[in-house]
Amino acid sequence: MSLQITFLHSLSQRAGHNFLAQIIIQTGDFKTINYESYETLSTALFGDLHKKLNYSNHFVRAKDSKNIELQLIVDGYRKELLKLNSNILLKSPFLDSISQIEVFPKDKHIILLRDPYNLFVSVEKSIYNFRTTNIKTTIKRVCRPLYSLYFLLKWRKKMNFYHNLSSSSQFPNNVLLIKYEGLRENKTLEALSEFLEIKKLTVKDVGKVHNINSSFAPKDEQWKLHNKNVGDPNKRYKNAPLWIKLYCYLFLRKEREIHNKINDYSQFR
Repeated sequence: MSLQITFLHSLSQRAGHNFLAQIIIQTGDFKTINYESYETLSTALFGDLHKKLNYSNHFVRAKDSKNIELQLIVDGYRKELLKLNSNILLKSPFLDSISQIEVFPKDKHIILLRDPYNLFVSVEKSIYNFRTTNIKTTIKRVCRPLYSLYFLLKWRKKMNFYHNLSSSSQFPNNVLLIKYEGLRENKTLEALSEFLEIKKLTVKDVGKVHNINSSFAPKDEQWKLHNKNVGDPNKRYKNAPLWIKLYCYLFLRKEREIHNKINDYSQFR
């Protein structure tokens, strides 16, 4: 099998992309660049150019020529990565456009989704785990519901991509969609293994992954154990404060309905 580059996309931080990356890397067939938790900007940079060329009116003239030029740049980037003589896994938790996938047509793409309610609770909770205390962080704590509402309204724009996922015909056959909640199921892990052409992964393999910032970690290793919202990823929303549940219902209800209709894994063909 020839060397491959795989992009691991998610719609936001806290979606579980670091955990899924560790599952893939532990097979020994993949490695990241720079360091293990590194998140690439290449999809956002090249994807933005691709979007302007193909989905806007800014570059009407000589569009084909400009696309050829962009592809030359992308091919040069890919060539340098493959010089590492290993399969490469690049994490990109900033997916908000199909262009980020289309600009790398020769590579594989995994889109990791997570229940929007649980995802927002996780993101919201992480905002207040400040490493330092100053006037700014104190104000955020005091005004937590208001700040969380501001953050949600700003962050929710990215969630519009969920609506695009409801129409699978737009995706090429080098894309695999996986739900975070499905990583507890062997059938999801089998689909992942087949897609990446690696040894068959099982739930037991997932249990061996050491990630203290994961809902799948052993209970005595879970990050911030004193916070009751760690543990089963499906209980984050259940244990959340009432005002957080209200925010989710008012602003993320449609996204959750779409999420629930999506299979635990899907390969678009």
